[in-house]
Amino acid sequence: MRKDASSISSCRWDELPSDEPHQPLCVVAPVDSLASAARQAAIRQAAGVDVDTAMTLSQQAWGILRLLLAPICRQMPQALRFERNAHGKPFLADYPAIQFNVSHTRTALAFAMAMHHPVGVDVERCVGNPTGKRAVAARFFHPNEAHWLASLSDEAFLPAFIRLWTRKEAYIKALGLGLHRQLNDFSCLSAAGHVLVRDKDQDVGAVIQEGWLDGAPATAFCCCALPTAPAAVDIDAWRVRILTPDAG
Repeated sequence: MRKDASSISSCRWDELPSDEPHQPLCVVAPVDSLASAARQAAIRQAAGVDVDTAMTLSQQAWGILRLLLAPICRQMPQALRFERNAHGKPFLADYPAIQFNVSHTRTALAFAMAMHHPVGVDVERCVGNPTGKRAVAARFFHPNEAHWLASLSDEAFLPAFIRLWTRKEAYIKALGLGLHRQLNDFSCLSAAGHVLVRDKDQDVGAVIQEGWLDGAPATAFCCCALPTAPAAVDIDAWRVRILTPDAG
């Protein structure tokens, strides 16, 4: 895989790509981009949640995922059938070539899609106690990551930790192994202008894209695509679309 520049842009829902994601696609939806009555009604219908029932963030995420995958599969959102692998990662029972992943936090939801290539995505708010997170990094992260984080000032540490956490989560989710991977087995540090994922000291050829959403607190997102074979070069970058509120 080459690691060329990915594209990040903002768009409305009706401007999202609906073709097969031969180039991996990441859709990041700040919660205020989903607030319109029409958008909420569409999400509710796709999620199968009754109008008198409050939707959880997880239900919203799965409703949106159905809306994103439906045009790719040429199916109605409610007709899509999901199953899970032995480690809990969901997949489309009738369209196994379409890879996807979903993440959500209080301020945003994120969705990753690709053809054939395993993908993972994570989104996290930049909050927390730096002292506690320093202890987490020292105990659980790869030694190279822990060493880098330990060198940072308190002001720089928290966003660096959150960014590194989203990288590691996105990679683990792309692997589809859940919590069965040790966080200290692999590193996700920046090198030569891109994120290099090294697993057991080997470059895995991951294509990573990350970014921040402004806010108080800011929100970090990261998406990861993996090769399907050691020599795969058929994807090289992500398309990232950050949703804006519907017009009107």
